Amino acid sequence: MVHYESLIARGCIYIFEHDPRVHTYEEEPCTIHYRFDGSERRYTPDFAVTWIDRKPTLMECKPVAHMSDPENAPKWTAARLWAVRHRYEFVLVTDASLRAYGALLPNLELLAVHGYQRIPPPAREYLLKTAQSINGPFTPNELVRQTPQLEPIRTRSYIWHLLYVGEFSTDLTRPLHFDGTVLSWKGASNVETKPIEQSRD
Repeated sequence: MVHYESLIARGCIYIFEHDPRVHTYEEEPCTIHYRFDGSERRYTPDFAVTWIDRKPTLMECKPVAHMSDPENAPKWTAARLWAVRHRYEFVLVTDASLRAYGALLPNLELLAVHGYQRIPPPAREYLLKTAQSINGPFTPNELVRQTPQLEPIRTRSYIWHLLYVGEFSTDLTRPLHFDGTVLSWKGASNVETKPIEQSRD
């Protein structure tokens, strides 16, 4: 279970779980001590992320509307200094940063609802064998029609689960739809996700 304190942080978690370049991530990874106006202060970033192909990242999630709040500048300066000492990058993620992902993030949120449910082994085998027998791309509703032994509403949930765990693949930058989404069985991996980029502050 990963804890989060904002919808922006929750969105980051969905991206972390999906992005193959994320090696590990941790919420509230450390507390940074610094002095401001003659007193000791403390600041705890939202995440630390280690990547396969870049320096690790210390990450703060903040709405655009709160970026200019005066208490932020000294703690973010302290975080940047900490990052330099520990060979990290310090990154600010905003609601605008996440909107740049378009349909990807809402798709990941949808799939996560179905991602951890249990599919009975016979139903899983039936679905996968039927998908393989189609011998080409198919829509979720087409697979539902091809598996009449299963209850349709439950089957649609199973299909989203199989997409979430990677048994099926599709272009997740396009909105998911039972009739319009084209799935492949163990085809090309899901669309590549760029790492979350730093917002300008």
